[in-house]
Amino acid sequence: MGRVVELCQHFNVEVKVIINKHDLHSGGTTAVEDYCRDQGIEIIGRVPFDKDVVKSMVEGRPVVDYSDGPASQEIREVWRRIREMGAG
Repeated sequence: MGRVVELCQHFNVEVKVIINKHDLHSGGTTAVEDYCRDQGIEIIGRVPFDKDVVKSMVEGRPVVDYSDGPASQEIREVWRRIREMGAG
């Protein structure tokens, strides 16, 4: 992640983070959260593991159209936050 952050900073691109499957590996999630805090990077979402994601991929459908499960709910919330950022 550090290399991507450096690249974004080089090109003056604002960095935000979404942690995928945050509930599967708490140590990895904590490491990402610590890194973001140390770098002053905002975490705008934490998408949980959700079996509906795999099922929707098999059917070739976006998970947000497939179900209203926890991953879909968080993805919708992240999208809402992103839209709000662009409205400013």
